Amino acid sequence: MKTRHLLYSASVFIILCTVMIGGQAQAAYNSIDLSTFESYGKKNQSTGDASYTGQELILDSDAWKAVNISNLDLDNIAKLKLTFDFKASAESDIQGIGFATGSSSSSVYESDLRKNAYKLSGLAKYNCSNSSYTYTENGEWQSFSINLSSLYDTDSDFDYLVFFNDYDGNVKGSSPSEVAFRNVAIASTPIPGALWLFGSGLLGVVMIRRKRV
Repeated sequence: MKTRHLLYSASVFIILCTVMIGGQAQAAYNSIDLSTFESYGKKNQSTGDASYTGQELILDSDAWKAVNISNLDLDNIAKLKLTFDFKASAESDIQGIGFATGSSSSSVYESDLRKNAYKLSGLAKYNCSNSSYTYTENGEWQSFSINLSSLYDTDSDFDYLVFFNDYDGNVKGSSPSEVAFRNVAIASTPIPGALWLFGSGLLGVVMIRRKRV
């Protein structure tokens, strides 16, 4: 009887350790190196300047910049999340972040960027495929955590993470602005807290049963 309970307890312990290790692995993330940015889009698409301060990628008006992410394992992108901080000094035409395929000289349409982009701010009537995340902090930093299951193309092999501050001067009410991004990362979705509670409860049951024996 004691041997059976010992084997049972050992099995539960192994399961819990697996859950904990798995949870730690899923909490790991790929920090995006913003210092490696390059211009994105065809001629005249990105006319604004950009700079990297050591922590922030800053885009002037009408700047489109991208970071190559082709080295990242994004095969299960629908299970990942994109996290970052964002701020804007004013609303331009459209400001946001998105995923693109092809080369950095591809147009927005050739890369299907607009289908796989998130509009954070801007007064243009045309939208990215996802406008569910809205910047509301009026010049201050705001943190975003986006589940990438909301992408239009979750089966694509994305090459670039694109940052944009589009301003053509022909949208009523929009104005030249400066936007900034920092702490950009692509991470696995962590194990839900309910699963941790289940594991803790299971361990408690094991300990009670052992005491009764």
